[in-house]
Amino acid sequence: MKRIIKTINAPTLLVLFDQFMYSGSNFMITIILARVLSVIEFGLFSSIIIYTYLLLSILSAFLIQPFQIAYPKTENKHEYFQFIIYSVLCSFLLLSVVNFLIYLFLPIKSFSFLTLTFFFITYIFQDLLRKTLLTKNAINSVVYMDAFFLISIVICYFSIDKNLNLNSALLIISFSNLLSIGFGILPLIKTFRKTINWKIYLKSHMLQGKWFVSVSLLQWGNSNLIILFSGIYIGLEGIGALRLVQSFFGILNVLLQVVENYFLPKIAKLYHENRQTAKQYLFKITLNGLFIFGSILLLLFMFPDKAIILAGGIQYVKYGFLVQFMAVLYLIIFLGYPIRIMIRIKLLNKSFFIGYLCAFVFTLLSFRWLLVNYSISGAVLGLILNQLIMLLYWQFQLKKNHFILWK
Repeated sequence: MKRIIKTINAPTLLVLFDQFMYSGSNFMITIILARVLSVIEFGLFSSIIIYTYLLLSILSAFLIQPFQIAYPKTENKHEYFQFIIYSVLCSFLLLSVVNFLIYLFLPIKSFSFLTLTFFFITYIFQDLLRKTLLTKNAINSVVYMDAFFLISIVICYFSIDKNLNLNSALLIISFSNLLSIGFGILPLIKTFRKTINWKIYLKSHMLQGKWFVSVSLLQWGNSNLIILFSGIYIGLEGIGALRLVQSFFGILNVLLQVVENYFLPKIAKLYHENRQTAKQYLFKITLNGLFIFGSILLLLFMFPDKAIILAGGIQYVKYGFLVQFMAVLYLIIFLGYPIRIMIRIKLLNKSFFIGYLCAFVFTLLSFRWLLVNYSISGAVLGLILNQLIMLLYWQFQLKKNHFILWK
């Protein structure tokens, strides 16, 4: 029994469990809202989430990513952690200004400005706090935070009228995030000190953050920009359908993250010992993964209407073809993961960045043509072409560096 408890409490297993719980919570919220909100309101909610991801990616790149690198070698770890928390709190003023501009340009205002601001602040703070605590290796605190959030969402959903509107949905998510934040940060507040060496930490983050922000914006743009632009040409209903399908396939993203986070260090170790052994191991796990991953994608491709009805209800059945497009996209992503892994192992960071840049430029140049000529299908086609551009460029760079993956 003690051995079982010890295994359950192992850091790697806890992180994996928490990732599934966190991703599962967001997936559950998306599915519930797709079913209870109108198609237009769900499209508006999807637009808000895309904007939230943009703000989150900028703040995460400026604050969290430098923190993840510098924290292990920082002497005064407690002071550095305190700097991050205070910086996140200071960013709320900027978030409020940006939120006001976003609110002005929203086509439909079925919620108040204060509700939207509350949602942005709590959503972003909760995500940044999770990442900060994970960097501190406070895994148990993160698990409790995410469990508390999930329980709050479930209780709220079953305690209120099922015919909720978008304003109520945003408030439920915001209060659940606030409770989760309180659970994570309250035990730490009593240890905070007044003296912080702001200049040293701020200078370090300014130097590193510029690069991280650039990469994060490109990654966000490649995943979300064409979806956001699609709202101009195909309306909020189209955005809602695209986000629903993206969220449905988001479960597979968890598996891809496990592959990258778990297998990448093992392959890197093998590569430095014997390149051929590393290639063989990578080929083996790709082949095994393709059997599982490919089987799931094949089922989704064969029964797209049933899949989208399962996800969002009968009102989305006319968008079943998007499931097929997305299945093709995820097959390309999976088959391209060995290339992505080797680019990272060989530390071709400049090539990694340029690959994203090429795909981003392609999106800016082609999104209008794709959406005008192919409507909602053009959005997913743009995502597929983005992946192919990145993978072909990275493959060329590997070959240029005298590394042929499958030879």
